Amino acid sequence: ASKEQGLDFKSLQFQYLYLTELEDGKNSCSVLRTTLKEAVKELSSSLDRFQEFKEQTNGNSDDYISVGRQYVLDNVNYWLFARKSRETCGIDVVTILYFYRDDCDACSNQGVILSYFKNLFGDKLLVFPIDAGLEQEEPVVEILLNRFNVTKYPTIIVENKKFEGVVWTDNLKEIICPYFKNESSC
Repeated sequence: ASKEQGLDFKSLQFQYLYLTELEDGKNSCSVLRTTLKEAVKELSSSLDRFQEFKEQTNGNSDDYISVGRQYVLDNVNYWLFARKSRETCGIDVVTILYFYRDDCDACSNQGVILSYFKNLFGDKLLVFPIDAGLEQEEPVVEILLNRFNVTKYPTIIVENKKFEGVVWTDNLKEIICPYFKNESSC
């Protein structure tokens, strides 16, 4: 699974580089849409692998940390790709970075609310969980925590706007909906 993830990551890096170098915007955007759709599927598989591994190890091993780091890197990679897709091609998606810690009791509430909206909006809402507990092991986590000045958990970043503490259902819908171009669920 690790070799496969490495190949997927290299493939996505190449696709990103290729798409940013293309001069024909129409062609690059159609490829970008397809690639983003595949990336979302891969991220879902990555989450399943991470959750399964977490249950098996109880979060207490070096292997767990490696798998957790890989999951964080997958999330950040796909988050950047989704932002580029939105910016370059106007793809109608909303991205949310979700910072949590295992020792945060309120984080599970935010997780349930985000899952509700993920089910409601499907692939148009992309949620990228970031385990802030991996800050010491994964430099990218530290970079993101500093970039967004995250000091409380849970914290969500909706299209570069930070919200600390649990953002409840009604408030989150008001935050998310203006970013969609066309969304009947709003």
